Amino acid sequence: MGRISLGVGAKFLFDDRSYVIVEELEDDIFNCKNMASGRIKGFSKHDLIEKLEKGELVFSEEGKNTTNTPIRKNVGADFSKLKESQKKIALFRLSVIEPLLELGDVKSLDPFVRERVDQLIKEGYHHKGNRFSRASIYRWLKDYCNSNRNIWSLVSIYDKCGPKGKLLDREVEIIIQKMIDHFYKRREAVNPKDVFELVIYEIDQTNESRDDGDKLPYPSQSTVYRRVDQRDQEDLARSKKGRRAAFEKYRQVKLQKKPDRPLQRVEIDHTKLDLFLVDDEKKIPLGRPYITILYDVFSGYPLGFYIGYEPSSYHAVMQALKHAISPKNYVKELFPDVENSWDSYGLPELLVTDRGKDFMSSHLDDACAQLNIKLEHTPGRSPWYKGAVERHFRTLNQQLVHKIPGTTFSNIFDKGDYDPKKMPV
Repeated sequence: MGRISLGVGAKFLFDDRSYVIVEELEDDIFNCKNMASGRIKGFSKHDLIEKLEKGELVFSEEGKNTTNTPIRKNVGADFSKLKESQKKIALFRLSVIEPLLELGDVKSLDPFVRERVDQLIKEGYHHKGNRFSRASIYRWLKDYCNSNRNIWSLVSIYDKCGPKGKLLDREVEIIIQKMIDHFYKRREAVNPKDVFELVIYEIDQTNESRDDGDKLPYPSQSTVYRRVDQRDQEDLARSKKGRRAAFEKYRQVKLQKKPDRPLQRVEIDHTKLDLFLVDDEKKIPLGRPYITILYDVFSGYPLGFYIGYEPSSYHAVMQALKHAISPKNYVKELFPDVENSWDSYGLPELLVTDRGKDFMSSHLDDACAQLNIKLEHTPGRSPWYKGAVERHFRTLNQQLVHKIPGTTFSNIFDKGDYDPKKMPV
């Protein structure tokens, strides 16, 4: 799924007819031309968004591996269902071009592409089985931009290509990884050459009890060196030199750039509400619910939420994300007495989370990749990295929840002799 901007030139399919927006009028009205008959039909912005949300309308996404002209309905392509090898390649390609996408309009991309290639080589990515070149980076940029930044445009259809010879023996692979874990990760000065010699020694020991036709083969020295290089270098440095030394070497603490537009930076978090709820029919106390909120930092506006009794989970995250992306037209329909409309919806550019298990899920990684949302995990025990949503939780409790019957307040000193179980909502 790419990012769609409602404007002149956007194409969509509605009621089995293809349209293109040709003119934008006042009051959020668009004149759209039927691509078959040439007739002009007017649609309001509200109508287009509502039909899109209901699945009655689909926008065109042109480019490699995406919906091309003629427009056709989404067939339910799910990035998470791809082979791990294909997902890994697509995500690597995205990580390569992301810094270039942020440049905006520049006179020439060539010096930046050259610099990016040099940076990747310096960081050792060419030793980790990743293929890239200036030509391929230009190709990935073109495919990605032409498809409205759809991750599917970066999916390789050649995942089965590669050497067809005999692969490294599984038992030898296990021995190599064992030597890296047991010796190289120690704090003593053990280098890759030592690991290679330890691997050879371990294979010799194993082969002593094997028949001649069943002996393990020796890996090459370069193979062992590659295996060491492919391991997470920060993890190895943490084991050899300690957490602080690894942090100083591999982490760069950057000042957070203040967003200058809505949806540029959205923070998400869970909290347990200071409130007891009760079942309307059975009058049974249900306990304190959890709330998951997505908060837009630029506007200071809640983008979406989910309330439930299950603790923080991937389900809660996805329900809150779905609510954040979707228009909130239902508010006026369900609560006509509410004066103001809730005009927040759309795909976040950057989603900032802590390092909870529900946020570190590979499923969330896949979902954000397909939705073209950049995911950022804050360092552990550093709530100030997403201070906006933390402050919003505090405001929510102090200005709303603590004034509702059934509140538990935030601490026992505020509560006094108040019993929330006797005053539930």
